[in-house]
Amino acid sequence: MNVTTPSCNITNARIGTGPNHGYIQDASASQTYQNWMTNFVCNSGLDYSQPWSSRQDEKPWANDTTYLKSLDRSLDDRILVSTVDFHYTPVNSTDIPQMWVNRLTALLCKPSYSISEYRVDYTRGTTETHMELVKETNGALTNFYPGDISKVALEIFAGSDAQNLYIGMGGVDYQFTTDAVQPFSQMLTLLHGGEQMNFTLKDLMDPEVLKQSAEALLAGTVTQGLLQNVMTDLMDTNVTGTVSYDKDRLHVKALSTGFLCAGFALMSILSIALIYLAPRKPNVKGTVGSTLTVATALRSNPDLSCLCQETTSKDARKSELSVEYFTRQHPESGTLSIEFVVPIDKLECQSSQASQTDSKIEAPHTWWQPICSRDWYTGVAVALCILIIGLLELCQQLSHKHDGFMSISTAGLGSAVLSQYIPAAIVLGVTLMFDDIEMVIATFSPFATLKKGNAMASRTLTLDYLTNSGPHVLVASIINRHFALSLMLVTTFFASFLAIVVPGLYTHHTVLSETNTTLVIADEFKFTGVDISLDDKRAGVNLNLLTYYDVGYPKWIHNDLAFPQLMATAGLDDNDNASSSESTLWTRTRAVRAKLSCQSISANMNWTTTIGTDGGLYPNTTDVKATSYLPWSMCSNPPANLSASDTTPWAQWSFHINETTITRETYFVGSANVMNWYSNQVNLVSGETERGEIVRPYRYQLPQWGCPSLAFALGTVSFKRKNATSFVLNDPDINVLVCSQNLQSVETDVVLYYPSMAISKDYPPYPDESTATWLQNSTHGNGGTDFQFVPSNMLMSLNNPNGYMSSPWAPTDDADRFVQALVYTAQKEEGLHLRDLVGVGNSEMYLKMVQRLYGRYMAQAMSNNMRVGVTEGVSNMTFTDAPWTPTASPVIVPTQASSSLTKTSNSAKTLTTTRTATHLSRAAAISSTTEASHQRKRAAGAEQTIPATLIRNGAGAHVRLKQNRAPKIALQAILAFMAVGAIIAKLLLRTKKTLQREPYSISGRAVLVASGDMLHTPEDDREGTAWDEKMYRLGWWEDSGGRRRYGIYVER
Repeated sequence: MNVTTPSCNITNARIGTGPNHGYIQDASASQTYQNWMTNFVCNSGLDYSQPWSSRQDEKPWANDTTYLKSLDRSLDDRILVSTVDFHYTPVNSTDIPQMWVNRLTALLCKPSYSISEYRVDYTRGTTETHMELVKETNGALTNFYPGDISKVALEIFAGSDAQNLYIGMGGVDYQFTTDAVQPFSQMLTLLHGGEQMNFTLKDLMDPEVLKQSAEALLAGTVTQGLLQNVMTDLMDTNVTGTVSYDKDRLHVKALSTGFLCAGFALMSILSIALIYLAPRKPNVKGTVGSTLTVATALRSNPDLSCLCQETTSKDARKSELSVEYFTRQHPESGTLSIEFVVPIDKLECQSSQASQTDSKIEAPHTWWQPICSRDWYTGVAVALCILIIGLLELCQQLSHKHDGFMSISTAGLGSAVLSQYIPAAIVLGVTLMFDDIEMVIATFSPFATLKKGNAMASRTLTLDYLTNSGPHVLVASIINRHFALSLMLVTTFFASFLAIVVPGLYTHHTVLSETNTTLVIADEFKFTGVDISLDDKRAGVNLNLLTYYDVGYPKWIHNDLAFPQLMATAGLDDNDNASSSESTLWTRTRAVRAKLSCQSISANMNWTTTIGTDGGLYPNTTDVKATSYLPWSMCSNPPANLSASDTTPWAQWSFHINETTITRETYFVGSANVMNWYSNQVNLVSGETERGEIVRPYRYQLPQWGCPSLAFALGTVSFKRKNATSFVLNDPDINVLVCSQNLQSVETDVVLYYPSMAISKDYPPYPDESTATWLQNSTHGNGGTDFQFVPSNMLMSLNNPNGYMSSPWAPTDDADRFVQALVYTAQKEEGLHLRDLVGVGNSEMYLKMVQRLYGRYMAQAMSNNMRVGVTEGVSNMTFTDAPWTPTASPVIVPTQASSSLTKTSNSAKTLTTTRTATHLSRAAAISSTTEASHQRKRAAGAEQTIPATLIRNGAGAHVRLKQNRAPKIALQAILAFMAVGAIIAKLLLRTKKTLQREPYSISGRAVLVASGDMLHTPEDDREGTAWDEKMYRLGWWEDSGGRRRYGIYVER
């Protein structure tokens, strides 16, 4: 095709290619589509139909003037992208098909680049970036022209790098070319979903679709190419930027902050006010609030003492309240006294004016009994502790059984009140009740001791527990044997921890709401009549991405398991809550996986070594070959027309050590092959040449004889010196496995994200191995379980990005792509070294890794190529409990005459070593499994469903209040201790009929002192030292006038 535009003219540009030797994949087809991408130099004068357009033919044209001018990199280049609709006569109607272009869509792309400043945000651990243009510039790279961009694109898609870009033959679009459809063309279709979306090259005939797809693919690919080939590391160059990262931080709730700020603000205001308003402690001897201090003040004012005696009557109390007082300190003794502001009339104490008539009359009295000192108050406090303990245990049991003991609508204010503020208010109330009990006990402890009698002043009169700090009170109570107060102080100390423990008691727990439902099985697998030899719809490409690039599994595949597609029932789609991206579907379904049944033939190999020369088939290599007979007893369904003259099939393995002079002690070799059986030999088909180049797959099928279809070899080759110039092979340690391909069905627990229906990564599928059954091949008449798949693309698609034969391999080793990938997987996933896999001694681990890589490939192959709709009426599949196994017949070692199988050049030196073994005749009997078999029957077109459970999370889940076990136990222990402490303290201290008035005021204590005989001390004892030498009691006594009083009196 000629291209003519105002700025660019191209002569005879290629837009497609015809069939090679007239061969067309589909002989009955009459139409196909081709997409082509190549690069041209504008206005070069070249005729691009000539050979210089091909790199391998450039040399004969090297001196052509026009050609040399076209090599100028500064010239204007164009990328031509075309899609052609070819029409032709079917091959089966004429020998040479007539062809013509029915339609053509073409793009002429002019490459260009710009250098600008961008703000780029990188996300660590991912490939995500966010770019923002800061400033455009007119800069240009030195010695880099726009035409180089198109040359980079051509090199990637059609140059030497194209072999590493193999992504399949092209599917239905592979018709004419001998090679695969261009990777560029396949990628254009994959941008739109490829086969899954039924998008082929035909859809690229739309100019707009072709333009958008080509621009996106070329821009992205060329950018990667420039990054790898143009960008270089700069030394001593710093780029300024900002590092942003996520970290766990404490979140402060607004309501809690408001309460705290209000509380601290109020306490600050009150503290400042107390600085100015609180009374100053007078500088006096003793404790200000003690009974002894009050007694000292009364002794200095007899009228006040008489007044306090009169307070038992209401009139006297009124007169007491109407008098004004002031305090003063004695200049010599420093004792505190209370004086009247206005002197009152001289009072006569009741004791001096009492008559014989009223000597037995008691003054009227009432007992002071605050609420918090009553038995029922302590009982309520203890009952609350026990009740809370029980409620905590009940909530814990409910929380454990039901993932929380109550549901809350949101995680906002309501949940905070329920989970934090209400529990905090409850424990605060309980703590305050115990604080009240503690205060009452601190108040009554000295007086309770006085009431018992024979009490020293140091244990009673001089004490004031109410005006001292906690530790001081605790020590003083222990010293003075007020154990009820000591126990209560410890109890309230533990009670203070309630507020610390409560915030961790409850948490918001997202409960997965469960709904029973059913899933519809949308398809199933058909394993017969499937050909994956030529095109496996990129199963091999996916295996390469899984192996080397850690790309996730495609949909409905996990590891070696292939699942049928499942669809949610229509009822779920109507539930808005169920459509949360975090919801999951839990179900059990049957998955299919491929299994290898292998046997080692390493002990029955005939090894030969050939040292090649420059004239040999493989010059500069040392070729190690092994030959072995493979008896028909290895096949479950051998050909029935074998004659007596047919020989036992034989196979030959070849390894090429890349040097002719042995320089190493050990060489590693390995290969994977498809085994194609014939009547007298077995061809081993590889995925690459001896030089590591890809062998393009071709369409072929294996005979349905039930024979092993795959062979895997891995081991070491070593040599020993025969003389000064030659070496001999020294007992190779190569594990050679021949394997049959089997299919297994296993019930698997699987979790799907809803509504995407993707397999969960958090809960990977778990197969129930006890349910595994083996599928029987319906093409066999005797119940064989082997399948003759041809995984050609598995052998050739694996491409190590670190380089062919990279570490741990040496350049002189010989291992194909599959073996290199196997070792790479073992090292990455199992931490194994190459030496942990090679040789017969490591057969178990080697087989495990072969099975892993093969299983992953076949899962892709089955998913991409073997799915059929449930309405297509697939025949019933037959299962058996065990795979078919060959009879115990050894592999026959070739005779010495078989050395002729090793072909060498005339100048080659052949060194042969043979292992001896017992020669046994070939077993002719064919056996099959005797295990019971069964069928899974289904009516054609019938809808299959399986039960499932929809678990809603996120917006569709319920938030429940969950009680945590550890804080619950801590709270129960504290509350139990508090209850026991309160009961014991109540038993140790009785408060009934102890005080007639509250003792917190001066008047209350003064009445107890004035109503007793403490004031009857020597006049010269101003400091009250005589009080320390006596014993006291609080109770009823008779004064000198015979009147009964209730107060503190000297007992002895």
